[in-house]
Amino acid sequence: MGSQQRSDVTVFVVDRDLAVRDALSFVLTQEGYQVVTFADGASLLAAMRERLPGCAILDVRMADLTSLEILRELRADNCWAPFLITCDEVDVPMANEAIKLGAFDFIEKPFDADAVVSRVREAVRRMGSP
Repeated sequence: MGSQQRSDVTVFVVDRDLAVRDALSFVLTQEGYQVVTFADGASLLAAMRERLPGCAILDVRMADLTSLEILRELRADNCWAPFLITCDEVDVPMANEAIKLGAFDFIEKPFDADAVVSRVREAVRRMGSP
């Protein structure tokens, strides 16, 4: 990993676990991204209606909503951003549904910091953000 000037790209991170949010925030901030974290899906939905991020990292299961529920709602509202889904283990039917709803990629926990940065970089690049 090497710090790069990406201060104009914001990454939203939503995870039920504070330690995961903090770890992702630290790693991505070190790479020059602006990071906004959320503890639940409802907060993420409210924020995305105000501002679309360059990328969003979304825990597969939160206390209030699942990643599929969030993706369905955002797509219905025509909110498009690349989503990386984090999960403890990939559930193939859920993964297929998430991809149909526009999920960009999956990251299994525990994750490697370099792999997360690489996937965020690729998602942002594909969406045409700097």
